[in-house]
Amino acid sequence: MASLSSRIAPENWKVTVLPLPKGFTLARALCFGGGGILGVAEARRRPARRCLWLEGRAQPIDDSAGFEPWGGGATQLAGRRMVDGKDRATVCERRGGRWALVDLHPPGYTSSVATACADGQHVGYGQPGGQAGNPVERALLWTGAAKGVVELRGPDPARQTRALAVRDGMQVGEYGRNWSQRAAVWRSSSESMADLHPKPPKGYPPDVQVSSANGVGGGQQVGVVGWKKTTLAPQSMRAALWTGTAASFVDLTPRGFHHAWAQACMRGLQVGRVQTADQAPSRAILWSGSARDYIDLQDLLPAPWNRSWAMDITVEGSALRILGSVTHLVREGHLEVVRAERIALWEADLGK
Repeated sequence: MASLSSRIAPENWKVTVLPLPKGFTLARALCFGGGGILGVAEARRRPARRCLWLEGRAQPIDDSAGFEPWGGGATQLAGRRMVDGKDRATVCERRGGRWALVDLHPPGYTSSVATACADGQHVGYGQPGGQAGNPVERALLWTGAAKGVVELRGPDPARQTRALAVRDGMQVGEYGRNWSQRAAVWRSSSESMADLHPKPPKGYPPDVQVSSANGVGGGQQVGVVGWKKTTLAPQSMRAALWTGTAASFVDLTPRGFHHAWAQACMRGLQVGRVQTADQAPSRAILWSGSARDYIDLQDLLPAPWNRSWAMDITVEGSALRILGSVTHLVREGHLEVVRAERIALWEADLGK
């Protein structure tokens, strides 16, 4: 297959910076969902609001019931509500032009959240009740109402699990926590879990390496691996691509970049961000399965946007859409100050 740069010339990209909701001063992208674009809007002396951009205009989507969406599908938004000080997994779905909340909180759980939804499935995690000492969370999978919830565990039931994304009947997330956190993929059951954590490079002790899977689609999983040479050493963050096994790991971090994170994938394409150094501004990036085949999306942005990151991707036919955030940073003395932050949409035709 031809490289990305040969398939999409720079002049064939369209970049749109979305307007802010009235009364807000900055906005950040979360994902495509609910028939539009889900993001967070903020302003001084005002609480942050989840907003949904439909046809270029934004409206608050959280409400007096305390609903806070974290992810979304074609016609739904997944998140949580606060009830008596505890999180309850909740889905907001469109019914006849209106939005309705559906409670997914499982019986017997102290708290729960929904993180994503797609293809009739919802995923998230929760804390079962009745745990003493140091309680663990369980990855959760719903295929409808709360009574249909399935726990997604790992080989060791004492280790925590979280599900962060779902698509095509596959769920991805984390197995373990803190310094034992490992990327994982399930196929709708605990028994199906595959540990995606790759073998570290020579000289890197296995017990201080971590990984997480953040996106899934088209038989691929993406996320990040953090390599450390010692327990106290800084991590080198590497964008990760898998196809169902730890042995399939591909490091997407291009040469010349110090850190990279992959956030979402679809139809053999992956999006995320890269950095040239620890304190350098991040740059949104699109990959096609390897560290060598990529497009630096930051290069497509007009002034004054000098920092960016990509959060989600959709491909319909040959139409490619990438969602992310862009920032205008300025240096004032020894400080970098955010002058503006907006949600951005990159669009292109992939051709044949």
